[in-house]
Amino acid sequence: MKLQFFQPTQELKPYITKIWLGENDIGLVNHGTLIAPNAKAKIIIPFRNALTTTDNKKKTICKEGDIYFIGIRAVPVTLGSPKGATGSIGIELTTEGAYKFLQVPMYHLTNNLVSFADLYDTEGTELINRMNDEGNPKQK
Repeated sequence: MKLQFFQPTQELKPYITKIWLGENDIGLVNHGTLIAPNAKAKIIIPFRNALTTTDNKKKTICKEGDIYFIGIRAVPVTLGSPKGATGSIGIELTTEGAYKFLQVPMYHLTNNLVSFADLYDTEGTELINRMNDEGNPKQK
């Protein structure tokens, strides 16, 4: 798996701690990557293939081409994907950044993930569409 990390711009540092781009030619089938909770909300953008998370026998699918807000996790998850080329962008938020995005208490989204289309209605859908129009993952 090719994993690249990017520093947020100075203007975004109060809101974002990490940005990463992960790509893999074969997917994460039976990969068994365990993601430990770290008290940070995240945004995940699976731009090539879907991603799955499994915790306490609950499996959630992050569809390709969507943008998801991931609430603070209290339990670890196992990350996977269907076979095939996989690519995703991750953004880890500071506490202030998560609040700025949602303006609701984090306990409403603890151990859950929600599409931007559901969180932000038309604006969320428009952002998803603009992201999908970009071909280059770094531009997304």
